[in-house]
Amino acid sequence: MSHQQITNQNDLIRAVKQGYGIELENIEFMLRGFGGDCYSAKTRAGSNYFLKLHDPIANQMTAASSRDFYLPLMHQLHSKQIMLHIPNLVQALDNSLSLQIGTKTLVITVYIDGELFGFGQLPEPILVRLAELVGILHNSLPRLEFEHPFIDQFEIVFEQELLESFGILSE
Repeated sequence: MSHQQITNQNDLIRAVKQGYGIELENIEFMLRGFGGDCYSAKTRAGSNYFLKLHDPIANQMTAASSRDFYLPLMHQLHSKQIMLHIPNLVQALDNSLSLQIGTKTLVITVYIDGELFGFGQLPEPILVRLAELVGILHNSLPRLEFEHPFIDQFEIVFEQELLESFGILSE
């Protein structure tokens, strides 16, 4: 699958069928999110999915934003019924949690209806709920399994790009 490039929605529909065994009937661009394009998709049977096609240039800036870290975490939190409201990842036919398509990475979850938030100030009730969820996450650590535990080196991984940006701004 890694040799294929996505140039239009038909390519994406074909890649999903090939890599996930899911036949999409309709796909709709939603927004350009952090690191890639987001789509909603439906099957003829009425199943709804959320697809995110990650750009290769959207480097995983920190360990916490690394798909190698957060996809297994999401999968375990949902499959072990620790946090059922977290997006439910759809595994590819090879049981992986993402699919490499050319230079892009595809991640599919079951679609969750709701409002998009996280841009700007969060309302107080959301902050309270997030605090509760962080507590649940911390209390569930003994139930989670990781081959490589999350260790943040607190590096500025984008330091060179940042310095180059200052040079561009001064021009």
